Amino acid sequence: MKIKLLLSSVFLVSNLAYSTHIKEGECSHVQETQKEELEIYTIQKFREIDAHLNTLSQSKPRSKIHLVFDIDNTILTPDLDDIDINFIELAYRATDGFYYQAKNEYLRMFKESDPENAKQRAYRSAVDEWNEVVSGVYGQVPYKLVDPDFVSWLNEKHEEGHPSMAHTAREPVLESVTVKQLASFGIDFSLYSPFDGHKATLDLPPEPALFHNGIYIVGRGGISALHHKGNQYMNLLDLVRAPHQRDFIVVFVDDRREHVEGMVKILKQDGIRCVGFHITTISAETEHK
Repeated sequence: MKIKLLLSSVFLVSNLAYSTHIKEGECSHVQETQKEELEIYTIQKFREIDAHLNTLSQSKPRSKIHLVFDIDNTILTPDLDDIDINFIELAYRATDGFYYQAKNEYLRMFKESDPENAKQRAYRSAVDEWNEVVSGVYGQVPYKLVDPDFVSWLNEKHEEGHPSMAHTAREPVLESVTVKQLASFGIDFSLYSPFDGHKATLDLPPEPALFHNGIYIVGRGGISALHHKGNQYMNLLDLVRAPHQRDFIVVFVDDRREHVEGMVKILKQDGIRCVGFHITTISAETEHK
């Protein structure tokens, strides 16, 4: 039990899991946020979205109601019951603590050998090493579906005509790992992407973001206030869609409420209706352990 609790802590503070502990009353029913008139609801199962999709389809064809999903702790989550004890150290090295430790070590080294470029080279070297470690970690971590019914539900939505894509703060270096993880559950966003076969690289500091295979993978900037998912989505939209091609509704699902709020607010400001869903399955499980 201690091992599992330690692993839970590791994943909660690392980029392997984006968990939230915000209490919002009973999570078993859908709630609407009223104070800012944002369309945000709280759910634990994806089928709770169906009633909203049925309502939205009365004003738009389902082909113009785009489903956008976060991945970690929304679609997938680490299966802690199936992780080897020896994995603890490797998981710890994937945390931000490891990144900053590596950066400081490289900074001390480059200050002696190349003082003028020390900061830039230290950052680049630390990011490269961190990416390598995280890629290895993600490739070995056993994952499970947050909602066991997700794949069946998503297939139904595709049959109804809804396009879908993923929008994740994972690192771009993890693209192939992410595609394989999703494919292992029968999920392939490339087949139903709202942006067809587009492949794009976007210059979003501190690292370029990548859109490929129906997955928008934005990296470390994805968890910063300046580059939250709402702004990132609009950057992608500016690149792949002209203004006159924005007559659609976005349905966005994420386990972090701040990401949901950011998406809904930014799209609303740009005249795009976005209905947000804060999925609390993992945070509810954590609170009850």
